[in-house]
Amino acid sequence: MGTSMTPGGRERAFREKRRLRAAELFEQHVPNVVIAEALGVSDSAVDLWKARWEEGGAEALRSTGRPGHPRLLDEEQVAVLVTELDRGALAHGHEQDRWMLKWVNDLIEELFGCASRPPPGSGGCCAGSATPITARDAGPSSAMSRRSPSGGR
Repeated sequence: MGTSMTPGGRERAFREKRRLRAAELFEQHVPNVVIAEALGVSDSAVDLWKARWEEGGAEALRSTGRPGHPRLLDEEQVAVLVTELDRGALAHGHEQDRWMLKWVNDLIEELFGCASRPPPGSGGCCAGSATPITARDAGPSSAMSRRSPSGGR
């Protein structure tokens, strides 16, 4: 039975397969321009692949996994965070029971000693060096993902 992949995973697998095909062609001494045309990529992409291949062989052309920053919390820590978020903001001493991003960040720092705040002046929550925890990451039972009776978040 096959495995399901996300669209991003399928794209990474496709690109890796294409780079590995290029490695086979490098071994056969096929000119880079011919490889580029055959694989539907630019000459400069093939030049970069060949340099990596010369340094580390076909293994150097394998996918390095999902791009972006590594997760800030592991699965066990996410489960703890979800439990605390489910208790509600009021239970954590806030004046309302609707979580604010700053409060979630403060809670993460309090529980785990790490912060998901962006550096000052970076321009937003996703511009920092740590991956912010989203409702999707925290799971469907998270207080962050619940809608109020009025339909808002």
